[in-house]
Amino acid sequence: MALQILATLVDSNNKALKSVSVDVCFYNLAGRTQRIASGRTLSNGQFKAQNSATLKSFLPRVVLRTQQNGKWVNLTNTPSSYSSKKLDFGTVKVSTSPVLTMASTAFYRIPTSVSSTAVNLSASNASTTQLKTLKTTNETLSNQLKASKKSASTLSSQIEQLKRAAQNSSQSHEKQRKENSLEINKLTQTNLDIAKQLKAKDLRILELEKLKPNAKPSIQTQELSKDEVISSAMEALNKADTQNKGRFQLRSAKMDLKVLPGSSKDKVRLIKDASSLSLIDPRLLSTLVLDLDINEGTEQSAAEVLKMPDLTGYTHSLASRRLDEMQLEAQWYNQQLPPEQHNETGKIISQTPKAGAPINDDAEIMLIIGVSPRTGA
Repeated sequence: MALQILATLVDSNNKALKSVSVDVCFYNLAGRTQRIASGRTLSNGQFKAQNSATLKSFLPRVVLRTQQNGKWVNLTNTPSSYSSKKLDFGTVKVSTSPVLTMASTAFYRIPTSVSSTAVNLSASNASTTQLKTLKTTNETLSNQLKASKKSASTLSSQIEQLKRAAQNSSQSHEKQRKENSLEINKLTQTNLDIAKQLKAKDLRILELEKLKPNAKPSIQTQELSKDEVISSAMEALNKADTQNKGRFQLRSAKMDLKVLPGSSKDKVRLIKDASSLSLIDPRLLSTLVLDLDINEGTEQSAAEVLKMPDLTGYTHSLASRRLDEMQLEAQWYNQQLPPEQHNETGKIISQTPKAGAPINDDAEIMLIIGVSPRTGA
């Protein structure tokens, strides 16, 4: 399929340039230009052309140029839109001032699809591209600053001339002097603004140059069993309850934790810091909801009735801690598990009384823990 090429040329006053010679070239691997289209602009300044080149995997760098005083001058190498079917430079201003161009032999792959990934690893590439853009912008701003300073110097010379002419008490000269003074003030302010922009961009360049272009961001996680997550949460809440020094009393707490799946069904991976969390696709995160009852101490009203907690699935240490909080004691027994239930090893598989049953302080509680059929532990 033919490549359609479009451009519109205007002068510095946005007036269409007609009958102007135009060339469009590709850069080859050796850094040399290869003409792919040429012609003249129409009365409205528009240039249209077609080329039989077929672009499949890469979009080569291009340059739009025109002829001035018998010499070819590069206008721009940045199209407003570029695909395998259409190359559009948009509206291009033609000036006699030198034009900054960047001749590069880099080739860019045409994106064919976009896939979702768990971690965004394009941060370093974006930083490198931004660094190049900032350096180019800084060069342009530096040229503008030099031009502004030159204009300010010219206006200062004009003011000195007007001061010498002011000895003749000419009102027209005085008016011109005031206008020039206002113009100098504007240029001075513009220079200050440009200098601030340059300083900010220089700082940003220093930050980006410190980045390693090939470095890949890492995700910091920690794998814990669900019992370890509950135990850590209880420790944190009990510590907070102790440190509040009676200002408030914790009775219960609810936590929503964003986690990743662990190596087995009873384990999860916790994200350690916010920077690691920002690198993960939110669709891959699961929410672990914890409803925790905080021990209210030894004081209980006579009207309160104890109920047997559900301890199935708890480890020995976690169940003991829960019973200590309720000031209860239990008898422990082991039971060998069949091979298909090896994941329940070390956890409570049965309890008496059942969960929710009313109990008193001296209730007989029996807890059975599953053990491995091989080791018996």
